[in-house]
Amino acid sequence: MTALPTFLPTGRPPRGLRRMALAALAGATAVLLSACTADIHPGSAAVVDGTSISEGSIDTLVQAGCAYETEMGKIDRQTYPVLSISTLRANFVNVLIRNQLARDAAAKIGGLHVSQDQVAKFAAGNTIPPDLKDPEKSQITEFFKNSAETDLLVALIGAHLKDDTVTDASNVQQADLDAGQKYLATYSKDADVSVSPSIGTWNGTSIEAGSGSLSVLAVTPTTPQVVPGQPAPNPAETLPPSQQCG
Repeated sequence: MTALPTFLPTGRPPRGLRRMALAALAGATAVLLSACTADIHPGSAAVVDGTSISEGSIDTLVQAGCAYETEMGKIDRQTYPVLSISTLRANFVNVLIRNQLARDAAAKIGGLHVSQDQVAKFAAGNTIPPDLKDPEKSQITEFFKNSAETDLLVALIGAHLKDDTVTDASNVQQADLDAGQKYLATYSKDADVSVSPSIGTWNGTSIEAGSGSLSVLAVTPTTPQVVPGQPAPNPAETLPPSQQCG
């Protein structure tokens, strides 16, 4: 049986897809990407060195993400803060861009392999609510697998840089993940990344979320008045219900 990397978390995973997506986004935004030069294909949310991420797949993933959060709230007996759909959509696209960049970087080095068994075991650390049904269940499961594959590939790249005889992720360490992040940052500077205006604006580092639709005028969240001594209000709560998730 293939061993799991030592940097994998144990115990209950972070609660809520929002935390998971934002954690992945933090890794994505740490990778400095070049300004976009590739052309956006019709129906694409983003294009990474010629590989398209479809808008349709992102739309269904956002719907699944909202359903996931609802079901996780039932398990945790709480309601998660409202999140704007445009922000969630941009977060998902950022995560999938990073996944494609990691795949491309590993392919360029050559000879590196992450097994589907390792990916599945890594992704299994995330909670899937028992009442989450297909197709949302399958979509969220696949998202977690993509995120797991990214971290394993990046760690493998880091391990290979230290020892070029390492070609699989069986024994990667946290230090390998850190080294791989640095390599991916350098690699990404030469990548052609473009994002559909329906998703947001690519600023060279991450996506600045837009309305999420070319046909819907974006409504900018209003900054609620902060009451001294009280938690800061959530601007997403000022959006129309159609632009909220949660």
